[in-house]
Amino acid sequence: AGVELNIGVAGGDSGSVADTLANFPVTLENGATYVATANGIVGDMNTPFTLDINASAIESSGDPATVAFSVLHGSPDAPNVDVDLRTIGNIISDLPFGSYEGYFGAAPGEYFIDVRAAGDPAIVGTFFADLSALGGQAVTVFASGLLADTPGFGLFAALADGTVVELPATEVARVQVIHNSPAPTVDVYANGEILLDDFAYQTATPFVTLPAGVDIDLAVAPGNSTSADDAIFNQTVSFVNGETYAVIANGIVGDATTPFGLVVSDMAQEASTEDGQVQIMAFHGTPDAPNVDIATFSSPPLVGDLAFGSFTDGYLSLDPDAAPGPQPNPYFFEVRPAGGSFNDVVATFETDLTESAGQAGIVMASGTLAEDDDNAFDLLFVAPSGEVDTLLPVALTKIIHNSPAEAASTVDIWFANLFKFIEDLEFRTAVGATYLPTRLGLPLSIAPGDSETPADILFDLPAVTLEDGQYNVLIANGIPGDAETPFELVLNTDTEVFAEDPANIDVTVFHGSPNAPAVDVRARDIGLDLIDSLDYSNFSGVLGIPPSTYYLEVYPDGSDDLVATYETELPENLVGLSAIGVASGLLGGEPPLDLVFFPPFGAQVTPTFTATPVAQVQLIHNSPAPTVDVYANDGLLVDNFMFRTATPFVDLPTRTDFTIDVADEESSSSADAIATFEGVRFDDGQKYTVMARGLVGDDNTPFGLDVFDMTQTSAADDGTDLLLYHGSPDAPTVDVVVDGDGSILFDDISYTDFQGYVNVPAAEYQLNVTLGDDNNTVVKAYDADLSGLEGGAATVFASGLLNEAMGETAFGVWVALADGTTFPLDEVVSTEEVADKFTAFQVAPNPVREIAQVQFTTTEPLNMVEEIRSLDGQLIRRNGIGTQPAGDHSREINATELAAGVYTYTLVTELGTIAKRFVVVK
Repeated sequence: AGVELNIGVAGGDSGSVADTLANFPVTLENGATYVATANGIVGDMNTPFTLDINASAIESSGDPATVAFSVLHGSPDAPNVDVDLRTIGNIISDLPFGSYEGYFGAAPGEYFIDVRAAGDPAIVGTFFADLSALGGQAVTVFASGLLADTPGFGLFAALADGTVVELPATEVARVQVIHNSPAPTVDVYANGEILLDDFAYQTATPFVTLPAGVDIDLAVAPGNSTSADDAIFNQTVSFVNGETYAVIANGIVGDATTPFGLVVSDMAQEASTEDGQVQIMAFHGTPDAPNVDIATFSSPPLVGDLAFGSFTDGYLSLDPDAAPGPQPNPYFFEVRPAGGSFNDVVATFETDLTESAGQAGIVMASGTLAEDDDNAFDLLFVAPSGEVDTLLPVALTKIIHNSPAEAASTVDIWFANLFKFIEDLEFRTAVGATYLPTRLGLPLSIAPGDSETPADILFDLPAVTLEDGQYNVLIANGIPGDAETPFELVLNTDTEVFAEDPANIDVTVFHGSPNAPAVDVRARDIGLDLIDSLDYSNFSGVLGIPPSTYYLEVYPDGSDDLVATYETELPENLVGLSAIGVASGLLGGEPPLDLVFFPPFGAQVTPTFTATPVAQVQLIHNSPAPTVDVYANDGLLVDNFMFRTATPFVDLPTRTDFTIDVADEESSSSADAIATFEGVRFDDGQKYTVMARGLVGDDNTPFGLDVFDMTQTSAADDGTDLLLYHGSPDAPTVDVVVDGDGSILFDDISYTDFQGYVNVPAAEYQLNVTLGDDNNTVVKAYDADLSGLEGGAATVFASGLLNEAMGETAFGVWVALADGTTFPLDEVVSTEEVADKFTAFQVAPNPVREIAQVQFTTTEPLNMVEEIRSLDGQLIRRNGIGTQPAGDHSREINATELAAGVYTYTLVTELGTIAKRFVVVK
């Protein structure tokens, strides 16, 4: 060291230094260690003979558990090379001729070294390096020879003691074998030699190295076989050097449709090729399943239309920390029939990939769809190590707390008496849809809210088994300790997360009120019976309905006795989803009976919402007072409300105290009120008529509100139902008598009294108003044409003042229909000359929607003009119809061209006029 040495190299038969072919001046450093390699070709201008020096050489690894090796590119006609260690990956890139790389550390063992032209995936050669006995040593591996001439290209290893070992060229492949045929344990032979002994169903080998480039006869025999001669199946395979394979034993022995066979993929991986990602390749190995899609929650398929016996085309990359769906981790794989919707899930499987970054594996459908507990349909994850994990089957589950018991107002739910599964779940709240295990009875227990240990558990619940592929709804219902309606978990699997029609909302109703009878539910506004005879603790079917506001009426099964009406807004942001409507609480008790809706996901989409209980209310202005504004709890309820008009039935919340303020029509707020009525309250299941009556400022008959709480909007039977109200402040107690037969419809009705309902056929009547104690004294008589009110109900109200013979406040009898139409009855007056000429005169139907017929009979010819006028006298139509002969006549009124309201049809003759009122409704 430290002096220049002249190194001369001569042919092997040289006689002296004079015979040297090349000389190299070299100065070595004190204490250094070198490897000097004579390299190149004598006389070649491109790769001349030279000494290539590794000045960083070592003689040992320094660790008996490690072999240290460097690599030299010493093949003159080879390009720059990449060097891979099979199963480990690339260790050298773009190494040029004459260059060293390394040292690298490796555990003692057997390795296969792949040499490739730099940047080219094709393998030039694979070489076997047995480093098993070289622990603690340092080795130089060098490429030698020529690719295109002799001596041929090879790989050699020089040990520190000068031993040079040729690494044999060996073509090999990496292969993993997976047993997925639902058959007994088998033995597998390769070219007559045992390869796998007692290979069990749903197990796998690790990746092993097998010869490539040669035919291998694989024979499958029953377990405990003695030789390949016992084989029940043979298949010849040939592997390509450098490739990685998955071989799956699949199908059913002896089945003609899905026979036993070996399915081979040359795209297998032993690790992820993307940093931080988990990569999976899927295989369909379920014989009785159709082509399938595999997706994560509600997402487009990761795997589409995968047929039995097929692999996906390579690996899919998954971010282990960002699974899609309602929970960021773990991953939930949904298996659906190919092309199926989100609702067509066969089963869902859970796997946690958060600790698996950098790994690869095969996800395999296994088992059968048939109900076979010993071979159930599963997804398996096969790791490169040969470990096979069965993914946990789960299903989306929503848990709703609906027990009205005060002691159970807030509960904790424990799992298997081991850990708290749900904490502080309040009455009428729910856990958004989460994945829970299927196929096993869930051991759940109930404890008070804020429980701390299993010792706080009050009672265990019967185990509930959730179903694969279903949206499972669990409702905690009933009353703890009650023998008839005990606390229980009720399971429903007949609904889905997503609506069948994406334009609708799929609603399922659960009867969860312990003391309520079986019920019917009717959508009042669309006239549709939605639910028939729903018993306690039962679910209805699925109702697909568009988003809107519905008025849902609840009746005892088979009865017309309304229990409650709920104003239910199904919002736009629930379109395409489902909702569970729960009849919750106690009928007539506390908490009151409510209708609560639970969307699948809770606040992520729409939170739980409660329908508003309402009552139908009609307001009738029967006070001979100015036009008014009406406010309810400071909100404008009716604007410019005129005397003798009515609102249609409106829905107002029940269980709420209203302050009703009545103000002048020019009012700007309830502060302008001329009268205030406090504590007006409407009850569930009732319909109301609110009548404004009396005289403002009159102490004897003051302005006030009279409320009738048994109002009807339709007849209870055939005909017409009438409610009578006496609203004339100066009129005595009266009866209402049918002229002709003398039957009393209403008896002894006094001012501010309601009386009714009475049912009468829908026909024409003359109604006589008589003194209450003297039916022979007729105070007033009226024509009442009810022929157009079949099936309807109306409020008949006495209005105005008897002591005013004429004017807007003069006494009259008026009718209010359910749609808010009001009209007076025609008063029967003394017979005039013209009336003697008409023996019949009627308009029917009355009220009319489209076409009415005017029918009249005259005793002599009369020249006539017909007129139609509005209630205020405005002429709408006039038509001269000429002289009509004696006899029966008919005229038509086209009411489709008239606005809703009250009209008068008049026949004008030279002897006078005769008129009949009619009502147009829309």
